[in-house]
Amino acid sequence: MRFFYAVFILLFVTVMPAVSYAAYSGGSDGGPNVGIAFGGAGDVDTKICPQGVQTVKTFLASWANNDYEVMYSLYTDESKENYPLTQARLDFSILEYKEYEIISIRRRSDGNFEFIISYGDWKDGNKDSKKLIIDGKTFLIVKSSPNSPFKVSAADYF
Repeated sequence: MRFFYAVFILLFVTVMPAVSYAAYSGGSDGGPNVGIAFGGAGDVDTKICPQGVQTVKTFLASWANNDYEVMYSLYTDESKENYPLTQARLDFSILEYKEYEIISIRRRSDGNFEFIISYGDWKDGNKDSKKLIIDGKTFLIVKSSPNSPFKVSAADYF
């Protein structure tokens, strides 16, 4: 009987978050989830937004190398308004770098793209996910909060 409970808990912890996310049909922008791909990095359909994939990969590589100027250059012009490079450099230096991978891409009803990047594993208890919004015209990052490219709360992920 204990074995059954252990297997159930393991399946619940590892499978349920993915099922819950994939089953969700309405985005935070009020539109449907179109083109959602959820799973490991190899399962993501990068054809949904190949230019955005390149932006996210460049952002992550620059973050790994503490190249804050390149990170800042990947923001939309609107995101840079009232957000000087000196402030961005400080904000970026505070962010903890992890080897994130793209686990989901979807086109939003507003024409932008939503990228979920993730690090770690649910079963290890160290799973970390973040959301980046990529502008659908320029394929640059839309700043999501006052000092971060990422959405700031779990509610913002759905």
